[in-house]
Amino acid sequence: MIRLDRAKTMFFSNVNHELRTPLTLILGPLNDILADRETATLSRDTRDKLTVASRNAHRLLNLVNSLLDFSRLEAGRMHASFKPVDLASLSLDLASLFRSAIKKGQIAYEVRVPKEKVEVWLDVDLWEKVVFNIIGNAFKYCLAGSIEVRVTRGPHFAEFSVTDTGCGIEESEIGRIFERFHRIESSCRSQEGTGIGLSLTLEIVKLLGGTLDVQSVIDEGSTFYVRLPYGSAHLPANQISSGTEESEGARRTYQNISIVEEASRWAIEKPTSDLGSGSNSGSDPATSSGSDGVTSDDALSIRNSVILLADDNADMRQYCRSILCKKFQVVDVADGQAALSYARQFSPDLVLSDIMMPRLGGFGLLKALREDPATQLIPVILLSARAGTEARVDGLSAGADDYLPKPFSSKELLARVTTHLQLGKMRRELEKRVHERTRALVESEVRYRNLAEEYSAVTNVSPVGIFSLNSEGNLRFVNPPWYDISGHPRDSPLDEWPNSIHPEDRDTAMAIFNNLDKHPESTTFEFRWLHGEHTQCDIRPQFDSDGNLTSWVGSLTNIEERRRLEILHLQAVEQRATDAEEMRRQQELFIDITSHEMRNLNSGIYNSADLVAGSLKVLHAAARDHQEGRPVDVFSLLSALDQDREAVENIMLCSAAQGRIADDILRYSKLSMGLLSISKSDFHLVNRISEVIAMFSLESAQKQIQLSLVVGPGVVENNVEWINADPHRLSQVLINFLTNALRFTVTSQMKTIIVRADITTVIPEKSPTAMRVGDYDLDLNTGRQLWLTCGVVDSGRGLSPEDRAKLFERFAQANPKTDGVGGYGLGLFVSRKIIELHHGFITVESREGAGSTFSFSVPVSRAQPLVEKASTATSGSSSEQASGTGAEVSLSPLPSQPSAPRAKADTILQGGHVLIVEDNPINIKVLVRQMKNSGFTTTTAENGQIALEILLAREADTTQPEIDIVLMDVEMPVCDGLTAVGMIREYEATGRLRRKKVIAVTGNARQEQLDVCRAAGFQHGIAIKPYRLPELLALIQEARTIP
Repeated sequence: MIRLDRAKTMFFSNVNHELRTPLTLILGPLNDILADRETATLSRDTRDKLTVASRNAHRLLNLVNSLLDFSRLEAGRMHASFKPVDLASLSLDLASLFRSAIKKGQIAYEVRVPKEKVEVWLDVDLWEKVVFNIIGNAFKYCLAGSIEVRVTRGPHFAEFSVTDTGCGIEESEIGRIFERFHRIESSCRSQEGTGIGLSLTLEIVKLLGGTLDVQSVIDEGSTFYVRLPYGSAHLPANQISSGTEESEGARRTYQNISIVEEASRWAIEKPTSDLGSGSNSGSDPATSSGSDGVTSDDALSIRNSVILLADDNADMRQYCRSILCKKFQVVDVADGQAALSYARQFSPDLVLSDIMMPRLGGFGLLKALREDPATQLIPVILLSARAGTEARVDGLSAGADDYLPKPFSSKELLARVTTHLQLGKMRRELEKRVHERTRALVESEVRYRNLAEEYSAVTNVSPVGIFSLNSEGNLRFVNPPWYDISGHPRDSPLDEWPNSIHPEDRDTAMAIFNNLDKHPESTTFEFRWLHGEHTQCDIRPQFDSDGNLTSWVGSLTNIEERRRLEILHLQAVEQRATDAEEMRRQQELFIDITSHEMRNLNSGIYNSADLVAGSLKVLHAAARDHQEGRPVDVFSLLSALDQDREAVENIMLCSAAQGRIADDILRYSKLSMGLLSISKSDFHLVNRISEVIAMFSLESAQKQIQLSLVVGPGVVENNVEWINADPHRLSQVLINFLTNALRFTVTSQMKTIIVRADITTVIPEKSPTAMRVGDYDLDLNTGRQLWLTCGVVDSGRGLSPEDRAKLFERFAQANPKTDGVGGYGLGLFVSRKIIELHHGFITVESREGAGSTFSFSVPVSRAQPLVEKASTATSGSSSEQASGTGAEVSLSPLPSQPSAPRAKADTILQGGHVLIVEDNPINIKVLVRQMKNSGFTTTTAENGQIALEILLAREADTTQPEIDIVLMDVEMPVCDGLTAVGMIREYEATGRLRRKKVIAVTGNARQEQLDVCRAAGFQHGIAIKPYRLPELLALIQEARTIP
């Protein structure tokens, strides 16, 4: 073995010496041509080719030198010349040569050496090989991150280290990296190399008297350490230089610098899977020459072919591209992974790939292409430096279409590429046609099979009975539903089917069937079967291409259900007509009742006003008599004043009643359109109920009815003062209950009405004698939920069970013919809908002669007291305005606050000036008189435009009194209130007007209209007509007291 190893080493040495001679003869003339200034006329293409040849010849020379050095080391004939050098300075100079190449590769590069001298004994040429090999190896395997070169001075030795953040080395491979010819498969910039670089470096380090170690973590990087002892005691005495010998550095400079140049090309050709890394070159085949063995017919067939070239050697890619781009479009990439990504995305016509490449080699690329159905037909030609039959067989066995060993001629490459492009296109075309023909056959088979299945499914599951007759009219085919419709026994012969027709219709039906051949046209008729069900029969004739009758196709449709639906539809139409007539009658009755109620109230208002007018005449005459000294009958005057007071009370009561009628009609219309909704807020329970009761104090006093409020123990026990619900809608329900109670109690001997309110933690129990109405939610009965029960108990004459059953129907009254208590049949209907919106219910308990109790129960939640300003003067509430209330004629801020009682008229701030903007002259007169009687001075305007002019004039004229309050109608000609208040706010923002307090006085009552008013600028309040003066004054005072 020793002799064999010695012989092998001698062989390598002899071969390397033999190689150096032709390399010298190649490099010498090439360098002379490139360096000679007289050759400057060389074309760029020629110079590029010569440069490639020179560069690769130098690379080959470097490999030969490495093999020669290795053989000399093994043979023990490598002699070093040691001399003292500064390791820090020398290593810094050598490492700096890599800076440009590493920077191009976008790698951070840092060299750290101590400032002081680090003297060791070295052979400079050998140390140059060590440094270049280690740094070049680090750059080769570091694709991103950083490389750090460091020289450190230790106590016993100097250390040179190179650290990279590359792919790292597997733990199992660390022990083998210094073996001869061993290569590690990993991500790197190039697969080129012989596998002796680190082995040679290790032997050189040993020759220098040092040690070489490595530390590496996979995917984190590696560090190579070279440790050199100080002094020369460890070196052979015969290899220590005296200092007079010339260094071999100059002689070996280019051999080592070639490593740097090769690394620089790695940086330029950084492998990546980005498709943009491939270059696309080519020319139009139609304009190319027909040389290089490619005929014009070949060019026409492959004129748009795209060739994907994959090789990690940039010179090889450039060489192949220069050959192929004359005829084809060439896309080149630096590794197999990039080639695979491009092929999957763009599907080239041919792939020309090297075998040895980083990330993914040629065989891996070939395997991936063949496994992907989208790329498996692409021709693949493998390029390799491995020659011989065995290598060719390996490549073709792996699935390649051809195997081309290096070196090769340009004509051979072009011919093979052209041939496989043509074969590949023919293969793809044949494959395409086979697929199309196969797909067409499969689709045809599926189509016919589906048609058969569809026909069978249609005839079997169709609800229609299908049959066919021959040209003579004999039945020859029926589907299963035909038996179901006809009732003909399945085990009976088909020619006996006429026996299954109803006897009364048999003759008529058979006459039609028997005359089919006489009149070959489509026909439709109806008849009955024995089971009595009606059937519609449709028959259509079938003709051949000559117009001869061949058969009949017919269908049976059971129309019993259709006839039944037609009857039901007719009945429904008749019922709707009856209902419509009944509705019309009820609406007429409602209109009559409402008209009667309104006329009675208008009559009361008119006559009471007439009485007041007569009394005023009497007062006027008495005043004149007193002025002229004639005696005045004081008793008569007092009596007239009492009558006037009573008449005024009647006017107020009639107005309130008219408002309630208008409210219920508007709420009913909102219910009909689905617009009625609830808006919950926090309010004081007892105060709110008290406000509603106060609305009826005048009417109850006039009718001598005792009206009182009783608060249940649950309010105190559960510590409930404030609750969260819709106070306005609940007030509407309570108003309806009180209105009905007053009507039915006025004729009773004992006239008492009690309003009860209580809070419970569970749904109130139902009395056995009570009737409960409403779609309430039992799921709300939880421990955290409170239930408010508020009812009205009256001492009226009570209701019969028949009357109670229809109380909550639309336009319904208990007994309109005999009651004599008025009403229009909407109040309780609307109340029920409001309570259902709250998920509650209404309870009615009544007996004839014993009075009635109407109460509602709704789920509520406990709330905390809050302080709100009164911003809306309505006849009951701002939310009530959403339903157009006019029944609640009091102006009350919502929610009502016990801590902010309404101001009385006698506490209103006096001396203010009010601008009244109103287009109705009667309303103007009333408002002017009311304001003057309350201590204000006034100015009037007929529309918003005049009001703006007055405000601007007063702003400019300081001699005129300042306007404190603006009472403005909304609906006016020329300029309405919304436009006017918007302009006022705009003028305030621009400084043309000081801040004005504008209150809307409007008949618009819907919540949407009120929201529009507030948004337009009526922030200081809204008064809904008809309003009450004391509360309008309170609203004015509140507006004057706030900024």
